[in-house]
Amino acid sequence: SPILHYIIDYKEDGAANFTFLKNLSATLNTSSVFVTGLQPHTLYVIRIVPVNRLGRAASEEPVLVSTAVDYPSAPRNLIVTVTSSTSLFASWVKPETLNGPIDVYNVYFQVVDAAEGRVERSTVMLLQLTDVSLTSA
Repeated sequence: SPILHYIIDYKEDGAANFTFLKNLSATLNTSSVFVTGLQPHTLYVIRIVPVNRLGRAASEEPVLVSTAVDYPSAPRNLIVTVTSSTSLFASWVKPETLNGPIDVYNVYFQVVDAAEGRVERSTVMLLQLTDVSLTSA
């Protein structure tokens, strides 16, 4: 019996049930589909199931794929303490939403002329994870 359409569905790896994505007609001259609305840096299982007049056929082996990393949310609970006339100590809690591994923290600080309220200079420090101690939430 000829294939009438394909069922395309997906799930996060480890989830019990698949989420229906789309019925794709077998009469169309297309064999691709975009899957949107997924979470960053997440493993998904995608499968395509052919359907004929007798029902669903066996699907190909599902494909395991990971979405790309994305920007993390901002670090939380920033605390800056003056430790001397020439130094500060900054601490924070890692971002709530990582969206992938964090390799570097960019720490920005500015020297401000307090009397005039203008920025005299800005500096960026790149802190590798080996340079910092992360606090769990």
